[in-house]
Amino acid sequence: MPDKNSPEHDSNREASNKETSNQEISNQEASNQESSNIESSNQESSNQQQTNQQPGGSNNPYQSPDSSLDVEPEGASLNMLAAPRAVSFGRCVGWIGDGFGYFKQSPGQWILILFLGLAIMIGLSMLPLIGQLIMGLTSYVWFAGLMLGCKALYQGREFSVNYLFAGFKEPLVKLILLSIITGVLNALIMYSVMGDFYLELLKSSADAQQQQSLIMEDPGRFWQLFFFGMLAMIPVMMASIFAPALIAIHDISILKAMQFSFLGCVKNILPLFVFAVIMLLLYIVSVIPIFLGLLVFMPTAFAAIFSAYKDIFTEPHAANDRLEL
Repeated sequence: MPDKNSPEHDSNREASNKETSNQEISNQEASNQESSNIESSNQESSNQQQTNQQPGGSNNPYQSPDSSLDVEPEGASLNMLAAPRAVSFGRCVGWIGDGFGYFKQSPGQWILILFLGLAIMIGLSMLPLIGQLIMGLTSYVWFAGLMLGCKALYQGREFSVNYLFAGFKEPLVKLILLSIITGVLNALIMYSVMGDFYLELLKSSADAQQQQSLIMEDPGRFWQLFFFGMLAMIPVMMASIFAPALIAIHDISILKAMQFSFLGCVKNILPLFVFAVIMLLLYIVSVIPIFLGLLVFMPTAFAAIFSAYKDIFTEPHAANDRLEL
């Protein structure tokens, strides 16, 4: 047995210490390698979780798919111009073609809207005075809802009967005020043209027979006054025809909407006049087969107005528009 102080013993001790040190180094490296593998595994798991949580994917198999109805498709946004523009004369026919195209995209929903709207009007008409007041206050609210529905069709989104009530959301107050303003202006114009005869007609509005008897007392005078009254209301019509769409889609003020609508009509007075004449003729034709033609005419008319609004007041998009400047 070697002495503890001998050189041989010192050599054995150094060898043992070196072996122990090497073993510790090896254990440390193995531990580091294991930690690295765990971190790598955790990172991959985290990346996989982030991928699953991205739009269009979910780690919850019971979660409903993300809806894209509120996302405007690229190239189909309706950016309002700084001022209305003049379009080519041929668009007076193009608007009607576009309107019929909107109807063909969802004819069933359009017809449901017509029947539901008719049922609402009949129900309100059965309420004396209050029903007429509600119809007068909400006339442009219903109209704006249909413009929003046409916007959905233009952007390739789903169109449903719910759009009939879309105007009762955020722009509701503006649309009601627009109805009040135009109603007051039209009443003042008709009174200035027809005088007390107009007031008598208003008083008898709740009684159809009494109103009819007033007209039949002097039908020639009535129709003459009514014709001039309608002519006098044309400026108000020009200021209001596109105002609901401008308010509902762009959320601008009532005054600006009426100003833009009037200027847009002035800049396109000829195509809009021909458009109105054609639509009047189509209306006459549509009522001949026991009014069944109105099931196509009414949706086409609403959608054609939207197409005209889009051409005159928003930037064109080559992928979506057939605009002829």
